[in-house]
Amino acid sequence: FFSCFRMVILLFFLAIQLSLAAKLHPFATTEPTWPHVEHRLKPSALWDSKLKPPYPTNQWWQDVVLEKGKNPVFNRPYSITFHDNGPLVGMPPKLVAANGHFISKWWKDGVTVGFTTESTGHQVTDYDDMGVTVTYHFEGKGQVVVPALHGMPYVTAIYTKVIPLIKFIMNDIFSVNGIIAPSGGQTKGTSFVVKTTSSQVWIVYTMDKVTFTWDNHTMTASEPTTVRLAAIPWVMSVKDAKPILDKYAKCIPTGGTVDVDVGDHYSETEINWEYTGCVPLILALPHHQDVLSSLHHTYTHLVYDGILGKMVGVASAKWSWKQKLVDIGWKGLHPVAADKQAEIVAQIKKDLEFTGMAPDTYSFGKGVCRIARIALIAEELKQPALVDQANRIMYNAFEPWFREDCKDCLDKIMYDTTWYGTPPKKGLDDWHEDFGAGWYNDHHFHFGYWLYAASVLAKNNQTWREETKDRLVALARDIANPSHKDPWFPVYRHFDWYAGHSWASGLMAFTDGRNQESSSECLNAWYGLMLYGKAIKNKDIERTGASLLAHELRAAKKYWHSTSDSSVYPEGFSRNKGVGMIWGDKVDYNTWFGAGVVYALGINMMPFTPMSEIYLDQKWMGETWPVLKKALAVGYSDDWSAVVYMGMAVVDPKGAWEKMKKIGHFDDGMSRSNAMWWIASRPPYNPHKIPMIGPKDTANGTDDQAKDTDKDADPSSSAAGGAWGALQWLAAMVGCLVVIWALGLLAHGYIMSRSADLTDESHSFVGSPERYDSTGLRGDSTGLLGA
Repeated sequence: FFSCFRMVILLFFLAIQLSLAAKLHPFATTEPTWPHVEHRLKPSALWDSKLKPPYPTNQWWQDVVLEKGKNPVFNRPYSITFHDNGPLVGMPPKLVAANGHFISKWWKDGVTVGFTTESTGHQVTDYDDMGVTVTYHFEGKGQVVVPALHGMPYVTAIYTKVIPLIKFIMNDIFSVNGIIAPSGGQTKGTSFVVKTTSSQVWIVYTMDKVTFTWDNHTMTASEPTTVRLAAIPWVMSVKDAKPILDKYAKCIPTGGTVDVDVGDHYSETEINWEYTGCVPLILALPHHQDVLSSLHHTYTHLVYDGILGKMVGVASAKWSWKQKLVDIGWKGLHPVAADKQAEIVAQIKKDLEFTGMAPDTYSFGKGVCRIARIALIAEELKQPALVDQANRIMYNAFEPWFREDCKDCLDKIMYDTTWYGTPPKKGLDDWHEDFGAGWYNDHHFHFGYWLYAASVLAKNNQTWREETKDRLVALARDIANPSHKDPWFPVYRHFDWYAGHSWASGLMAFTDGRNQESSSECLNAWYGLMLYGKAIKNKDIERTGASLLAHELRAAKKYWHSTSDSSVYPEGFSRNKGVGMIWGDKVDYNTWFGAGVVYALGINMMPFTPMSEIYLDQKWMGETWPVLKKALAVGYSDDWSAVVYMGMAVVDPKGAWEKMKKIGHFDDGMSRSNAMWWIASRPPYNPHKIPMIGPKDTANGTDDQAKDTDKDADPSSSAAGGAWGALQWLAAMVGCLVVIWALGLLAHGYIMSRSADLTDESHSFVGSPERYDSTGLRGDSTGLLGA
């Protein structure tokens, strides 16, 4: 009875929690008040003239419209380069470097999905949350439309009044549907299995029955049709993969939109796939497999070996999941050791003597954030005079940025009326300045620091909060506007809802696609956004920041961290314990500013705030500290050694305290008092403690259940178990309802015997075993149903 009662109560409260989730609204819709300027880089002719600003600047497909579109984009699993003669598609095997410093896919050969007549050009004609549509134009009314989406196992080309010409690059056709003919041949049908001399196998599907005439390098169709090209996964045989690819060949995804509802404790996300015909097959990344319930999503046995681990085919019109939010504010999670407090207060007084700020947006942000950290530590240690002093420093530091008549300012924030954003002026004049922020590089890193510091000042100074709100909210809109109803900024400039993480690179072209280096600074951006929303009492800003923080944290732990029992990477790379940068087609153990273990791991640890404890959990740090310790022996400057010792503090705070005494200088975003606070507030080391939030515990109920799920390369193999789990839940719920019904009858009889005036009222309770399967609550981040 008590177990049933407990289940009913938990389900009741779960329903209440979910009902509180709400759609995110614009942070504001007014025109930004920063000085206006036109960007000197204009959208090229590769943008259809029908598309209007705000334009995206940091999308995974951005290279399609940069530098004449000469570089590939990476939808995973394919690389696609939109050449004038058609998209060149490749899916080379994954390679781990001999030294273990990167994972990449070396392009060897590919397939051009082309045409027999010359195109007059191609353009981006549409885009949405999941991808981009590129249209090739021809004389007359001919066109070829190519919708390129995240995770599509087929590349689709829709031909109108144009004849398909499939050309194999840097390899020969060995056979078509088993027919080996050195001089070529003809084959009619809707499915054509092409084996190449490089051992790769492709399948060419057509929506209509056509005849392909082929030779050693090309296949020419008899008439216009829709072509879908799929590579057999390197980790599967043709026999195993082809039936699945055959089944979904006529199910064509054309786009996808994201819908996010956020409450005080949970974020609910839906990816709604747009398609023609039947429900399409899309590949799920490892972090998707952690949260997409097999009860509500159709998993297949199709598996591709992607850069970020196994990708599994899922055929569902809608992907939906819940994500628990991070319960954290300004204050540290653990108290500062009593015997260290006086020493830290003394150090704060010294640190506040250094008030210098760098002029560029990134270094300024780090500098003002350094003072904000000191203010919060002083507040925690009950030092109001020092809090006031730190607040005055921040106030004076911010003040010139808000003055349009500041003649001695070395840089300014502008509003760009071309791309619709807030780049710094120096970066606009020279893209090398401001770390590329003038070209929309790293905006979330830069302004994340600003918003974190602004949150500290705003919560204590109402006048300043109101005076600066319009311009600071504009920075929040720049990096994380959640709504198309805001006409002045693109939606989610940096965050990629399919990838699960953000892209830092802006309007610069790269051969390896988009990239992001510092996962920890990205987390700080969403942490700062959340706190700023809390400080100015803007629920949409706060909840957007909280949702982005929780989702980015999941992906960062999944793809930037490796431990002995949790890694998406092969052993040759996972032994590094971390990632320096993630690119579209590469995972790198290096950084923009240098190669080295301390650089690669350290840039993904700073800054150190209360949020850092959740990211730098004891399990990961316990395995990473020996790697850092060994690397530090090579010799690094004090600012980087300090970062390593702060990581050491998670494992050995006493040792770290002594090491930190030898540090002479710190990074411009860090202070000695913050380092001392971090070390003096570390909890006892327990590497077996389950992290507070991460890729496992939020989705699966328990850590052990998550391990079982992670080992299963194909989640569809648990479908039977999921069905059995659902039956168990159904039986349990029926049993509970029977018990409640019986108790209700007893109570009713008792009440009727005591009072003939009482009337009977019928009530019903409907419970659902939503998202439950045999591995636990994979898609239920609450953990309540599994309690």
